[in-house]
Amino acid sequence: MQWRLTIATTLSLIAAELGIVRAQDYVPTPFYDFNNSDTSTDQQTESDLLPGYSSYLPISYFQNQAAPNQPAAQPGQQPQPALRPNPQPPANPLANMQNRRPSLARLNRAPDLFGDSFTPLTVGITGQNFDNLGVTSITGLNGNYQANVPLGAGTRRFKNEQTRALPTDRVIFIYNHFHNAIELNHVSGAGPRSDIGNVDQFTFGFEKTFGDGDWSIEARMPFAANSDLSLDGIAVNNGTIGNLTLTLKRLLYRSEDMALAAGLAVTSPTGNDTEFNISKGLARITIDNQAVHLLPYVGLLMTPTDEWFVNAFAQVDVATNPNGVTLTSNSLVAPISGDVIEQTVMYLDLSLGYWLYRSDEDEGLTGLASVLEFHYTSTLNDAQITNLGGAGFLNVGNGINRFDVVNMTTGIHSEWSRNTLIRTAVVVPLTNEINRFFDAEIQVSVIHRF
Repeated sequence: MQWRLTIATTLSLIAAELGIVRAQDYVPTPFYDFNNSDTSTDQQTESDLLPGYSSYLPISYFQNQAAPNQPAAQPGQQPQPALRPNPQPPANPLANMQNRRPSLARLNRAPDLFGDSFTPLTVGITGQNFDNLGVTSITGLNGNYQANVPLGAGTRRFKNEQTRALPTDRVIFIYNHFHNAIELNHVSGAGPRSDIGNVDQFTFGFEKTFGDGDWSIEARMPFAANSDLSLDGIAVNNGTIGNLTLTLKRLLYRSEDMALAAGLAVTSPTGNDTEFNISKGLARITIDNQAVHLLPYVGLLMTPTDEWFVNAFAQVDVATNPNGVTLTSNSLVAPISGDVIEQTVMYLDLSLGYWLYRSDEDEGLTGLASVLEFHYTSTLNDAQITNLGGAGFLNVGNGINRFDVVNMTTGIHSEWSRNTLIRTAVVVPLTNEINRFFDAEIQVSVIHRF
């Protein structure tokens, strides 16, 4: 049947071009894609046509053929006319091609990884040497101080979160609350004191597929609420604008229950610098947000059954250049400058989820899933410590050198009207105080797939 349709179509088009028959004597018929391995039937509707293809056969052909789902005409009876298929709009070239692959239906619906990211930078200040800067008039400004603060409004480092290996068309909003995530401590001298603060981040982004759905480009822009610290005349300002991240993703392999992808994220230093004002501006320490980070990664998405799904990511964060550090004071003839390069960090993430409820309806709550995740973060090299001011006055860098952080995430993924996702999660550290960046985290995200 298939080869007869193809030959008849070719001959009819040639006849129409030569004027042997009229074009109106022809009716459109579905085009069969012989190379489409995702189709298990021998017939396709017009919505399955390849872009730019159609097929025509003469009306006389149908006068000798039975209409679909209709018995052939008996001798002496007039054959029933063939039904003309309803016209369909042309295929949208910007539509997500993955949604038109029946074999990817299970993967398309799989939830994203939640995540856990937050990585601060340690700054140490030795207060006994403040007299060299002419700022010893502040009462209690004596001893050693240490601050754990991130650059770029708390968003210095980026990792794959609220995402999956399968390229997807979507828009993203993420809220992260990190409890007790930044701190300024007085660790010696007149007694321990501290000012501890929270970080609230708001991230906006989108992901767009291209190349038949095998590629995607993603952009994320984070912001943060004001999270300043103050202790003994030292005030720390982090700013509210974060670092823009662009991510390129490539689907390497896919089957009905697995997708493997690789990608590269680039974080640009669009966020604020971090400033330490000492004694109401008599001295100032500025850590410039200058480093560009490259983050290659591989991701895996599996749906071994209709109920279970797995997300896994392995990623490395490499700073391509250092951040500048500047010390200024009214007692200094010229500023003292240096730089510090952040450590290379490895992230390993594993997420296991289970569908509690799914519906075939198109409105209301159409899916509900529970998710459990484990996240491991580790440094791959020793920290660089930069000293300014002499006699150990100012040390910038990771004061604990290496760290190995393990966090656990538990979350609920809800799906509304198929394409809108509302997700909430709680993150708790599993390691000791030195190897943790916060006491707890709350995540809320809204994602719309299209």
